[in-house]
Amino acid sequence: MSSLLVPRCVYVDSRQVLEAIPRLVELGLGIEVMFGSTDALWPKIKWDVLLGLSDDLADAHLPVSCHGPFNNLALAGKDAHIADYSYQSLSAGIEAARVLGSPLMVFHTGFLPQYPPTARGKWLDLFCDKLRGLLDVAADNGIVLAMENTYEHDTTLFEEVFARIQHPYLGMCLDTGHAACFARVPATDWIEKFSEQIVHLHLSDNDGLSDLHWGLGKGVVDLSALIGPLLARGSRPSVTFEVSLEDARGSNDCLDRVLSSHFPTGHE
Repeated sequence: MSSLLVPRCVYVDSRQVLEAIPRLVELGLGIEVMFGSTDALWPKIKWDVLLGLSDDLADAHLPVSCHGPFNNLALAGKDAHIADYSYQSLSAGIEAARVLGSPLMVFHTGFLPQYPPTARGKWLDLFCDKLRGLLDVAADNGIVLAMENTYEHDTTLFEEVFARIQHPYLGMCLDTGHAACFARVPATDWIEKFSEQIVHLHLSDNDGLSDLHWGLGKGVVDLSALIGPLLARGSRPSVTFEVSLEDARGSNDCLDRVLSSHFPTGHE
């Protein structure tokens, strides 16, 4: 089953890549470089840092995916300065993804469910306007933008974004942990609505209340109920295990068991 849902990566903060590489090589898994801070990206891209990381990853022959910066960013923020900073940081993240050898960059919308309904339309206008600009940058760099579900209570926001913007470089990252603890709809709703847009998976488990990033099989996430319908619809996304390095092997084994249950004869 190892040829299904590949490449498979483990998320690692950009500042911890070097120490993680030997363990990932041992595990036979790739890396999702996560920019938990914008300090290497903006207001000035630290090319020496990024090129050094790129060389180290290439030397290790690791598959690479990339998670753009997200902490405290607000792409559709009311404060124009913060919105612009967010846009420039994500633009730099796209360039970093290209340099690191990733085919995609995962990003968060920055939407918060606490926004009043009256503000939703204005937020969508601002977000989609910024997103169109980012997609121009993504196309120039050959990077797919994978929009990740985070705090959304249901699928409607993503439905509206995909209805407004159809672009070959826009896809979705389905996060199973977020769907389990933040959404108020069955996790399978995301599969039913967006199987054609899902290009990447973030896999982790939790208790259904908090985003704990447990290893697969340790919480409430019914991985089989998600993977089965996704594969049945023809989707073959790449995967990142958003778990600790200690839980990576067990999570990979859990995914293989789920895949074996859907393809018992080995046919893919």
